[in-house]
Amino acid sequence: IRLRRALTRCPRNTNSVHMTLWSAGAAATLGRDHAVLRRNRQDAAAACATVHGAFGVVSDGCGEGCSSEVGALLTVALARAALARGLACELELEAIARLCANEVELGLAKLARSIPQQGRMAVVHEHLLATLVGFVARGGEAVLFAAGDGVWLANDTTRVLEQGNRPLYPAYGLAGTRVPLLVEHVRAADRLAVSTDGLEPRELSGLSHCAPAALGRRLV
Repeated sequence: IRLRRALTRCPRNTNSVHMTLWSAGAAATLGRDHAVLRRNRQDAAAACATVHGAFGVVSDGCGEGCSSEVGALLTVALARAALARGLACELELEAIARLCANEVELGLAKLARSIPQQGRMAVVHEHLLATLVGFVARGGEAVLFAAGDGVWLANDTTRVLEQGNRPLYPAYGLAGTRVPLLVEHVRAADRLAVSTDGLEPRELSGLSHCAPAALGRRLV
């Protein structure tokens, strides 16, 4: 997922202020290993730019789960709703990121509680384990956040979020495990991108320069 902003200067003879405009794009593709094994893609992504700001989020399902794409899709759906609501309510950016992580865990917990207790944790481990990596931006400021592994890019700086191939998934919180949310503030942001650990940092940097419509073609 990537975002890029453009500054629009208003005419001097108006009372309008400068506007910060963001463009947003998201794309995903089926990895070679999954194609060979005839398995579903296990990640999900969403990005959005509105008058209130912009956000992007990705989620990567646990490779050991039989259908962890369910958790990835649910994580992104829950995160997207929370991020949009937080921006519309004009919350502080870090508060929006933490609201997002909390809403993801609460949503997964609500689903898990609907499953009989005897088989509940088996369902969680097979279907709901997925990472949460994203950003939220308003004006020239942004916050990157993550629960689990992945890759961040802010302007020209890339950071690999490494957890020894044992990421702390938000759904671990359903079993009482504390899942910390990594948060990083970005000042004067003009280019942001996040990805799952399926992309190398240099690949993410290159994709962050693409037009939103071209992201999918570049990933194929």
